[in-house]
Amino acid sequence: MWQCWNGTKYPMSRASERGFVKKLRTHVTKHSKNTNTCTRDDTTTLMGILRSGSDLNSALSFAPGLRVNSLLAAYDTLDKRRAASEQAWKTLCANPTVTNFAKQKKLIVKLLPVIVKDLDDTVKSGGDIVKEIKKYETIVKASTKTAEALEDICLKASGNPAVLYGVVSRLYDPVYEYSAYLDYAYLSDRVATLSPSRVEALWKKR
Repeated sequence: MWQCWNGTKYPMSRASERGFVKKLRTHVTKHSKNTNTCTRDDTTTLMGILRSGSDLNSALSFAPGLRVNSLLAAYDTLDKRRAASEQAWKTLCANPTVTNFAKQKKLIVKLLPVIVKDLDDTVKSGGDIVKEIKKYETIVKASTKTAEALEDICLKASGNPAVLYGVVSRLYDPVYEYSAYLDYAYLSDRVATLSPSRVEALWKKR
C-alpha cells in the first residue's frame, strides 16, 4: 500500500490489489449462497477499501460486519465490466472504422465517455474517424504512461514523505481535477484506479 506524510493511505498497487483479491477469495466460504450477489453499497465499501490501500484484515478489524462474499462479488462485477470496456477500446484501435466504433462504443463509454462523445460528433459531422481514433489512441497511451510513472515514484519513494506528498495528489485526489486517475483519457487497468464516475458507469448494466 502507499502512504503519504500524514499516514493517509492511497490506492493499491497492482500487486497489492491482486493480493487483496486473493485473500478475499480465500476468506469466502466455499458453500456460501451469497457469493455472486452484491449491491451498490457493497461496491461503495469495496472502493473505499481499495482507495485507502487497506488490507482485508485491517478492513475486517475496523468493520467486522463486512460481507466478504458480497465484496468479492462487487469486485468481480466491476473488474469484468472494466476489462470488457478496456478490451473494446483496444479492439477499436486495432480496427478504427465507423462500423467497429458503432459496435464497441457502448462498452468503451463506460471508461472513456468524453472520447466516445467526440468520436460520435466526428461521425455525425462526416469527419475522419480513423484520424480521430488514432489521435485518441496516442492520448490514452500517454495518459497511462503518466499514471504508471507516478505509481512508480510512489512505490520507489516508500518511506520518503517529502517525495510522496509531492506526487500523490497528481495520482488520485478527488478534489484535484488533473489527477492522473481522473484524466478523461485514462484507461483504468484495475479496479483500484477507477474514478467515482467510472465506477458509477460500470455499475449500471447499460
